[in-house]
Amino acid sequence: GALAMSAVDLVALGLMHVGPGVPQLLPATYAERMRRAVPGANPFGLADGWGAGLAVFRDGTTDWVGHDGNANGTSCYLRIDPAGGWVVALTTNANTGSYLWEELRAELRQANVPLGVHRRDMSLRAPVAAPGECVGSYSNGPTEYLVAAGDEGVPYLASGGELIGRLAFYDDLDFVLEDPTSGRGLHVGRFLRDPITRQVEQLLIGGRISQRCRPPPVPEPRSPADSLNRAPA
Repeated sequence: GALAMSAVDLVALGLMHVGPGVPQLLPATYAERMRRAVPGANPFGLADGWGAGLAVFRDGTTDWVGHDGNANGTSCYLRIDPAGGWVVALTTNANTGSYLWEELRAELRQANVPLGVHRRDMSLRAPVAAPGECVGSYSNGPTEYLVAAGDEGVPYLASGGELIGRLAFYDDLDFVLEDPTSGRGLHVGRFLRDPITRQVEQLLIGGRISQRCRPPPVPEPRSPADSLNRAPA
């Protein structure tokens, strides 16, 4: 994580998983373990499996591995086919990089290089009304999200005072984050309930979970007599 490099550098990193790799730096046994999906790990909306450091993307009979990285103003993608010897990397310096990635994938598929990609298909599911119980603030470390009702009650997601996109809901509190300008789907996410209280407590998007923010409890006022009774003798 937190690697700063060019697309060419990403290809060099990916080649560590092709052929003999670089055994003096990454032994083949460890490299294979990185590419193996861990049972029980659910990369919702991002990949078909999580390995120790790499995501697994299945395309037909081919297993690709790699990783996607997205932040404000940047997008990068890495795909590796260890068996076929393919490594593809893309780095962009714009929020529209995800669209460029889709276009690149389409061109590579026409060239018989079907990159592994995971996309949770919502087209076969009927949209549902936005649940009001999801409105609120959520945080993951320094990152804070705001879910609020916008025009005509359509909910939206914002962070740092900036609009990220509108939320189109489906059953099970799943949603698609839509670009506010083009209407295209940017990401897939979902809200999670507390298993005991059944209240919405978490927001999962981009592979990360944010916890609902609760205001601190307001202490009950104490009467002067109560204070006097509690005073030390």
